[in-house]
Amino acid sequence: VVAEVSTASGDSSPGDGGVIPLEEVERRHILHALSRTSGNRTQAAELLSISIRTLRNKINQYRIEGIEIPEPAAK
Repeated sequence: VVAEVSTASGDSSPGDGGVIPLEEVERRHILHALSRTSGNRTQAAELLSISIRTLRNKINQYRIEGIEIPEPAAK
């Protein structure tokens, strides 16, 4: 059974059954967590239940892919 993912931005393609690749869902989820924590990597990792190291690796991968990552808010 394949679960359909609904997106607020509605950018799944017509005809693809509304299925978004897992890698894209993960990226959006990570970026959302960073947004909710004002870019605080430690808090975002805790929200996502992943290690800070895993989060840093993902952020580095996204930067290599040209995806803009928000910087932590100044204290």
